[in-house]
Amino acid sequence: MVNETGEIKVFLESKNYTEIAKRIIDLAGKRLCTDLYDAEVEFSRRSLNDAELSLLDIERLLEHDCLSIEKFSLELIRSENKLRVDQEFNPLDYEEVDDSQESYAGHSPTFLLTSSILFLLLRDRKSYLSVYLKKSRQPNAKKYQRALEEVFESVQ
Repeated sequence: MVNETGEIKVFLESKNYTEIAKRIIDLAGKRLCTDLYDAEVEFSRRSLNDAELSLLDIERLLEHDCLSIEKFSLELIRSENKLRVDQEFNPLDYEEVDDSQESYAGHSPTFLLTSSILFLLLRDRKSYLSVYLKKSRQPNAKKYQRALEEVFESVQ
């Protein structure tokens, strides 16, 4: 399984992928950031490798089970506050943080790829999800996994 960044970038910019992503974002009442940065493509490559999945797995999902991944992605977006997991140690906790300058720029174009990875793991390889979350250095992985499982079960 080889996931090259060039192939991933082409996939993320493909017509089918962008149409599905835009449809989900529109249904959620959010914005889709149109910029795709190299760091996001590299993160996507690592995520696929950590999940032991290929782009072909994601393409098949979008082709054959588009409605399910749309429902799951939409529910993930709607559940963002429930899924928010604090880091175990945050040095900013000791300072007063002014977030008045922060603004929502939009969801990354990679959100659908990330949702697809999570969906496939929850549907087909649930026992591997905890390994994936640890490999991807997800803070509070067990808590995040339980929240993901609740979202997944709510759309089944």
